[in-house]
Amino acid sequence: MSLGILKLLGLIAVLGAGTTLAQECTGILSLPRYYQEQMIIQADGNPKIWGYTTNADCPVYVEASCQDENGNERFVSAHTSSFEKQGDTNIWEDDPQGAITLTTILGDVWVCSGQSNMELKMNQIENADEEILNSAKYSNIRIYQLAHHTSEQEENDIFQGWDEWYTPDESSKLSSFSAVCFLTARYLTDLMGDNKRVFGLIEASWGGTRVEAWSSQDALDSCNVEPSILPDQPYNSNSYLWNGMIHPLLRTTVKGFLWYQ
Repeated sequence: MSLGILKLLGLIAVLGAGTTLAQECTGILSLPRYYQEQMIIQADGNPKIWGYTTNADCPVYVEASCQDENGNERFVSAHTSSFEKQGDTNIWEDDPQGAITLTTILGDVWVCSGQSNMELKMNQIENADEEILNSAKYSNIRIYQLAHHTSEQEENDIFQGWDEWYTPDESSKLSSFSAVCFLTARYLTDLMGDNKRVFGLIEASWGGTRVEAWSSQDALDSCNVEPSILPDQPYNSNSYLWNGMIHPLLRTTVKGFLWYQ
């Protein structure tokens, strides 16, 4: 397990390459709502780190310090352009005001979604108390849950979610988490043995919903699906759950998806 500290730096004053005078660059940096403590970042596949800034001309830097499996310290620093802007800035003020620091872990990120089959909670399965108790030892798994949310338009960030990515020993959180999602990761952990992976599970499910609500408008159009907006059931209106619960995750680099409709 690679545990690291991720620091995003909103620069206050920077020096551009080849310049001799500091150029003021101020802005406010913020992260998506699911960027919380103990977050799992996809270990391969060129994972993206993204967020918001009030000034697209300010370069943003990402620093990561971590220990590898042998306990050796590693440090990396990378520049990320805002809104596809390219930058040459390579010198920045130490510990600038507005830095955001998160404890993160590298692993495999899975998105679990669908309706009631996926939303069935751990405390609703057979032998629930025993299964929840036996799951506490799976410290390689982190779970994160999105709140129900519908939207008429595609949103870039989730409406609401847990305040942290939790381990299974937090029984109150595991109890309310998707059983299919968690038990799949638990099974894979057992199957892999000494080669087990770190799993980051994101649950975005809602019972009693139609697949059309989870589908993008482009997908529905390609299948010639008739428009359907239900004022008394927005959760079953075409694309409303895609817009509010899936589209916000599109910038997240993931290993795969579990979908149970």
